[in-house]
Amino acid sequence: MALTRQDLVYRALYNLGVLPVGQNPGSEEYNAVDLLVDPMTEDLIARDIVHIQDVDAIEEKYFLHLGHVLAGHATSVFGMQNDPALAARAAKGEKDLQTIFSTRPTYETLEIQAY
Repeated sequence: MALTRQDLVYRALYNLGVLPVGQNPGSEEYNAVDLLVDPMTEDLIARDIVHIQDVDAIEEKYFLHLGHVLAGHATSVFGMQNDPALAARAAKGEKDLQTIFSTRPTYETLEIQAY
């Protein structure tokens, strides 16, 4: 089952400690984090960490790690930019995403050069 952009924003808010389990965020909190989703995914694609084609259909294997990375990007919005635990989880999330993404099959034909 693919997860949505809304699920990702909720996960990031939960990771930040702003959203208690089972509650809905206020529109200000939601919109502040939602604005960071597209720049975050473009940044991850540009650095060849992971390619997310559709943020409304996120594969489950990427979801938790993306939630940590998005929470890391949103720390300054909530005044938590000096929290080393959030920064460490965001960095680990990027590393885990890169590991998962780099081990995927490419299905490309291997070109051999005979000497």
